[in-house]
Amino acid sequence: MIPPEIGWLLIGALIGFIVGSLVTWQLRGPEEQKSSAWDTTSLQRWLDKLQATAPQVVASFRRPAAQANARAAGRRSAPVAVLRATNGLRQGETFLLRPMGTLTIGRAEDADIVLNEEGVSRFHAQITHHFDSTSATEFALIDYSRNGTLLNGRPVNAVASLQDGDLIQVGSTTFVFQRVRMSKT
Repeated sequence: MIPPEIGWLLIGALIGFIVGSLVTWQLRGPEEQKSSAWDTTSLQRWLDKLQATAPQVVASFRRPAAQANARAAGRRSAPVAVLRATNGLRQGETFLLRPMGTLTIGRAEDADIVLNEEGVSRFHAQITHHFDSTSATEFALIDYSRNGTLLNGRPVNAVASLQDGDLIQVGSTTFVFQRVRMSKT
C-alpha cells in the first residue's frame, strides 16, 4: 500500500509531466505537430478513469477547455482591460483583453501581439484575466521567456499580478496596462 502523501506526489509528478508535454507540443511548429500527432481519445479515456479517483485533479485538466469556450464567448463581450503600446515596434496600437481571456506576446505568428525582434521569444509572455472569488488577483502577467519581461522596471519572476497603470516591457516595446472601468448608469 502506497502512503497517501506519496500517492499524491506521484499524481502531481504525472500531471506535471503531462502538462509539460502538452505545452512543449503546443509550442512546436505545425510541421513538427503533424509528425507526432497525439491520440486525444486515449488521453480522454485516461482522464475519465482518473475522474473517479481524483476529481479535483481532472477538473484542473479540463478547465483550459472551459476557459477556451469562455474566451470564444468573451470575444463578443466588452473588454475588461486594454494594453497600449507606448513605444517600440507596435507603438500607438491598442490590444483588448476580454473576460476570461488571454493575450499572448511573442515572435510567433500566432501570438496575439507579434513582436518580431531579437531578444523576444516565440512565446514570450501572456496576460490573463481570471475572475475567481478564491483568487487574490484578477489579472496576471506570466513570463515564459529566457530574456525576461519587465513589470514597472523590475524583472517578472514567472508570474506577477497586474494593476491599473502598470508598465510592461517586452524587448524594446513598452505597454501600459489599463483596466476598463464599467460606467455606472
